[in-house]
Amino acid sequence: MMMFTRAERESDWNLHLYIRDKMIDYFHAVGHVNYARYGTHYSHTMICLPEDVKSHFLKREHTVGLTPGRTNIIWTDQATESTTMQKGHNTRGPCRAGNITSPKAEARWALSLSTEL
Repeated sequence: MMMFTRAERESDWNLHLYIRDKMIDYFHAVGHVNYARYGTHYSHTMICLPEDVKSHFLKREHTVGLTPGRTNIIWTDQATESTTMQKGHNTRGPCRAGNITSPKAEARWALSLSTEL
C-alpha cells in the first residue's frame, strides 16, 4: 500500500502499473472480487494505451495536484470528490444549509458544474 501511495504522490506511472498488478492478489484474498476483476481489466487497458497517451503519463501528467508542491498530488477520484463536495456545500450548492434537493434537481446541478470546473 505504501508503494502504491508513493507511486501516486510522485506520479510514477511505471511504479503505479507494477504495484497495481501486485495488489490484485490482495483484493482476491480479502474478498474484493470487483476490485480484482476490474483491476485486471484496468491493468491490461493501461498497457494497451496509445503511445501518445503513454508518453504523457510517463511525463507525470496523469495525476492531480490541488496545491503547489511535488508531493501534494492526490488521486483523481479524490480531487473530483473534494472539488464537487466543496461546490456542493457552498452557498449556491444543493446541500446549502442542510437542504438536500430532489434527485432531479441535484443531477441538474451536478451537470451544470462542467462549465465551472
